[in-house]
Amino acid sequence: LKIDNVKLMENAMNQLMVLGAIRDITVRKNAIIELDQNKRYLDSIIDNLPLGLHIFDDKGYCTRINEAQRKLLGMNAQASSKEFNVLTDPAVKSTGSDKAYRKVYETKKTINHEIEVNFDVAENEWNTRTGTRTLNEIIFPILKENGEVHSVISVLNDITNRVEAEKALKASELHQKALLKIIPDLIFVFDAYGVFKDVYTED
Repeated sequence: LKIDNVKLMENAMNQLMVLGAIRDITVRKNAIIELDQNKRYLDSIIDNLPLGLHIFDDKGYCTRINEAQRKLLGMNAQASSKEFNVLTDPAVKSTGSDKAYRKVYETKKTINHEIEVNFDVAENEWNTRTGTRTLNEIIFPILKENGEVHSVISVLNDITNRVEAEKALKASELHQKALLKIIPDLIFVFDAYGVFKDVYTED
């Protein structure tokens, strides 16, 4: 219960009286408690995601970043995410991602793309990483009821090892083909049971 407009009054018999209105705020208080629990639940999910996550407001300013994103981008503890604007930041422009963000804000559609980030030339003071990494980024909007952008979310995943493995496999296949071409004889391939699998020729 909540008491409003409490006044101390004196009646005709010189007796003091307390005058006020009592309101039942149980429903509102329970709603606030539930909202707080939902926020802590959502914060726990965001902070424990293995993928990097950034949330930006309708103007491009960062409103939330999880720990995985800080590590992925090499952000130190002193980095201020509140001053970071994804539409104007030089480091974002250097990767070309600013164009992808602008497109999401304009078209309100999801974009899934790969970017290469050279941390050695990052134009900011908070970067603690070095080298070049390949990142997969999914950018999607959260819309208001009227269809306008409320916020934009970025999910980052470091796919450098996968990309390097794919390049190494492709190089190995090209090397193997080059070697087989210089052998003038036919090469037959059989599996462990003697079943024919393939044949290689210089053609």
